[in-house]
This record gives sequence, C-alpha cells and structure tokens, in this order.
Amino acid sequence: MSQIKRLLEKLEVGRLEFDGRELVVYRDLNDPLFLVPEVADLLGYRSDSYWVNHLIDKCEWDEVVTTLEGIPGPFVTEVGLYNIFSQEHGPLGRKWRRVVHDETVKTRQQRGLDIIAKFDEWADMLNTFYID
Repeated sequence: MSQIKRLLEKLEVGRLEFDGRELVVYRDLNDPLFLVPEVADLLGYRSDSYWVNHLIDKCEWDEVVTTLEGIPGPFVTEVGLYNIFSQEHGPLGRKWRRVVHDETVKTRQQRGLDIIAKFDEWADMLNTFYID
C-alpha cells in the first residue's frame, strides 16, 4: 500500500452514501473535505486530470483545498461538493437537486415563511457575496 493511501486512511473520518454510492469523508465530520478524484469516480467519470479539473471548475476558489496535512489533493469542501452535485447533468445530479429543492421548500414552510419572505431573505443574503 502506498504511503499516500496510508495517510489518507488516517485522515478518513467516515463515509457517506447517496444513491447507492459511497464517498470518503476526510478531516472532520463538521468541516469535511472530499478528494476530487474520488468525487469523479462517484459521478462515473475517470479520475484523470481532465475530469478532476472539470469538477474543480464548478467550485469557487475558497471551496478547493490543494493539500491536506501534506497529502496532495485536490480536495473540495462541503459547499464545493454541493456545487459539483448541483451542476451535474446526469441522474445523480438531478436526484440531488430534487432532494435539496424539496428540503428547501420544507424548511421554508417549517420556518413559517411564505415564498416572498424567503426570496427577500435570499436577496439580503446575495448582498453579502462578492462575485468577480
């Protein structure tokens, strides 16, 4: 077993499952990182540099971590993983969007917000983001 594989095993904190597929969680369950080649495999892509770069391009700069404790990545944050899934056109991406959208509506309703109030809240949040 390679040294990098052994180091990755030490940093593994769990595994998540979605749509019958598994993905290793690294670093911390509350501040997780995901190895991009493993994300590529999960989505059915080859884990070569073309597909890794393709997935990284779906993320913002602060959602990509190049190394973790000396282990070369790249890794993506939880938000980076969500961005990758949200932009996928295949079945997994469509299922992901459905789950997230249904959850968003349910959360809005549980908070007692109507659709206008929710969009007002989101509009306020948009003002806190800088997009170059």
